[in-house]
Amino acid sequence: HVGGKTSAAGAHRASAGFPVSIPTIDLAEVGAGGGSIAWIDSGGLMRVGPQSAKALPGPACYGRGGTLPTVTDASLVLGHIDPEYFLGGRIRLDAAAAFRAIETNIAAPLGLTVQAAAHAILTIANENMVNAIRSITINEGLDPRASLLIAGGGAGGMTIGRIAEALECERILVPRTAGALSASGGLFSDIVSEFSVSQRTDTGSFDYAGINQALEGLGAQMEAFFNRLNTPPEQRRSEFFVEARYPYQVWELEVPLAVSQFSNAADVQSLVDGFHRAHERVFAVNEPGQQVECIYWKARATALLPKPLRGVTERKAKTPQSLVTRDAWFDGAAPQPTPRYHGPDLPIGAVLAGPCVIQEPTTTIVLFPHWHATVTETGDYMMERDFDAA
Repeated sequence: HVGGKTSAAGAHRASAGFPVSIPTIDLAEVGAGGGSIAWIDSGGLMRVGPQSAKALPGPACYGRGGTLPTVTDASLVLGHIDPEYFLGGRIRLDAAAAFRAIETNIAAPLGLTVQAAAHAILTIANENMVNAIRSITINEGLDPRASLLIAGGGAGGMTIGRIAEALECERILVPRTAGALSASGGLFSDIVSEFSVSQRTDTGSFDYAGINQALEGLGAQMEAFFNRLNTPPEQRRSEFFVEARYPYQVWELEVPLAVSQFSNAADVQSLVDGFHRAHERVFAVNEPGQQVECIYWKARATALLPKPLRGVTERKAKTPQSLVTRDAWFDGAAPQPTPRYHGPDLPIGAVLAGPCVIQEPTTTIVLFPHWHATVTETGDYMMERDFDAA
């Protein structure tokens, strides 16, 4: 999920460099949202964030007294935002104020054009988010290239393309309500609770009785959780995991269990094989034949909630027509004529080729060169990279 902040969930990780062996949520936050301020440090290097213009006074283009350049100001100067259609036209942006803020604070001190300075602001902000995503994917043994990148936040749709290119992701999903993605997630996400118990054993002398008793206790806690929520049987999902390590390692790895009770050596061997695979994925090496030390046992109870996907079937099939074509800057020194589309008017299945801008009431989606977007049946946007053209 990419927007003003980047986050991921995890457990038993380091906090401020210190090991924390309790279930935690691992959040990687980056000050790179639309209100993040661009500034020049004492060494003459430009930085973006973590200082924010906040809602008040906000970016300079808001016209509420702000004079410092922000990511939103940079997007406006580059022609990515239509000053007449911010928040569905309810707010008119001051393009001249954005230009002055960037020129005075960034462009003039660095000897750049205002457009080059604005492009640098977005590049640095994007790189901050890219580094955060790498830390919670590549550093954890996950390949972002195999993932679907989802843009969230009001500014997410404007920067997601460049972030995807840096991560070598091929597909992006931009919800039409990206500006309210977190609120939507709070309404529709499944209800999840995790339970854990410490019960040490190793696979060389596996404690069947002790581990089975621990797993049985976790199962009872999950059952009580479901009963409190009155969750129907068909909406209950129960999963078991072990956090294990090779002897003398500091960090444990989470390994899914194929069984909820251990009956024989084959069940234990399945655990060992799963750990070897997890170790290979994260550290690119494993130790076949090595015993595995099991430290924590965990159960995850998920109460599945309905996912009502509201379609946009009322949209009539027609050829997409742009509202207007205006100049916008992308990578080069010269602007490109860029068509702008009104998102709510686009029919299901419409395919748009970049560069173009899609304007939704709560978000703006910038389709960079060498990308195309398809309107899904729910009115969202599936963006895919055109590698042949890149």
